[in-house]
Amino acid sequence: MSERIIKCPFCGAPYNKPIPDWLKAVKCEYCGTTIIIEKEVPEQRPKRKFHFDSFYDFLVKRKGVRYPADIVAGALQISGQTIFINEEGIVSGPEPLRKMVERWVSEYMDMSG
Repeated sequence: MSERIIKCPFCGAPYNKPIPDWLKAVKCEYCGTTIIIEKEVPEQRPKRKFHFDSFYDFLVKRKGVRYPADIVAGALQISGQTIFINEEGIVSGPEPLRKMVERWVSEYMDMSG
């Protein structure tokens, strides 16, 4: 049940009764106009896209690390192991390096979002 107050688009009268969530329209008690119920959509922050080149800049500037990298493939070479990061920021590779890079990606996405 929604407790919000809506107004009639025709006469401006408030509709003060509880409105079940499944209801799509109500009738104005004063003028009889049908009032369409707009569903409230929670505001969402747009999801930031992952960009390997700016992530690598983040590693160099913020973390002070310089690992061999293939920006096109989204790959980092760390201690002889290859870690891949796809365009959604999902990390694949051996543990514990994968966890370490996941933390870096999370910091990068939080900082740049």
